[in-house]
Amino acid sequence: MDNTIIQQGKFTSDGNAKYISLRSDVDWMMVYNYSNAAATGNDSVRFTWQRGMATGVGIREFKSGGADAMNLGVLAAPDGFYYVDTSTASATRSPNLITDITNAAPAVISSVAHGLVTGDIFRLVSCTGAKQICGIDFSCTYVGANSFSPTYMPAIVAAAAPGADAYVYKVSADHKYYPSNRYITNITQADPGVVTLSVTHNFTVGQKVRFIVPAKTAAAFGMTQLDGKEATVTAVSTANNTISVNIDTSVYTAFAFPLTADMPFTPAQVVPVGENTATAITYGVDMLGDATRNRAYIGMKLPGGDDAPGGANTDVMYWVAGKSFSNLVE
Repeated sequence: MDNTIIQQGKFTSDGNAKYISLRSDVDWMMVYNYSNAAATGNDSVRFTWQRGMATGVGIREFKSGGADAMNLGVLAAPDGFYYVDTSTASATRSPNLITDITNAAPAVISSVAHGLVTGDIFRLVSCTGAKQICGIDFSCTYVGANSFSPTYMPAIVAAAAPGADAYVYKVSADHKYYPSNRYITNITQADPGVVTLSVTHNFTVGQKVRFIVPAKTAAAFGMTQLDGKEATVTAVSTANNTISVNIDTSVYTAFAFPLTADMPFTPAQVVPVGENTATAITYGVDMLGDATRNRAYIGMKLPGGDDAPGGANTDVMYWVAGKSFSNLVE
């Protein structure tokens, strides 16, 4: 089989999933853990993926028993390779029902073999209990093979059984245009106000945003004084997925995420100014020039960990990816 290398690269792992953007479609990828190659112990050294393998799997080569001899094994989900194409977003339903949603902060959602990993985006549908979080996209925290959590969601008040038709959908890709609208899960009463968003926000300091905080009679979010106001992002936190804005929200009423009984409601949102023309016209405000760009890409998600292609913290990782041509005449 003749192989053509499309791209190669190197990164130092922080222990979390690594997203590799590739210049074109690829049929195979190999990742080398250079740090483990030089060490002795039970360490994974090389990881391989080839088109046709199931999502989230791969092959790994590893040392065992402190010896340098290599062993061969299979990478099982969620530790393997995840091919990514964000040019077309879709939602894929998990084959099994949601069986429980707890009142924890964040909630723990139970669904057998849900197929999600930390960093994925998911959406719940057809819930009869805890339905205030249905239809909203959330970043995922993997709890176990049969449970997961919405990473940036506060405790759900009066959660109930999710119902006989409740499912989770995995959203294949985030919005392709940056910056993106984001749903709000919490706002502090402080100066400056600190806003928590449901999906990893990617906002940067200095960007202009506008708030949508609907004031429906049955589902007021509390801090409706923010509705329609423009603000500048003054600080960001990647750990808590928050943005701070140049508005003193300590003088406003407290923000409260709606209850199940408040459905249906329009979610509270942060909208990048300059992207949503219709919203700007509705509120009669200027469309300021926060540029938008298409960030769609083809690539690979490499989960983090000592026995995963994303590597453990401080591991030095090298990778190559390419196309294969297997039907050529000899």
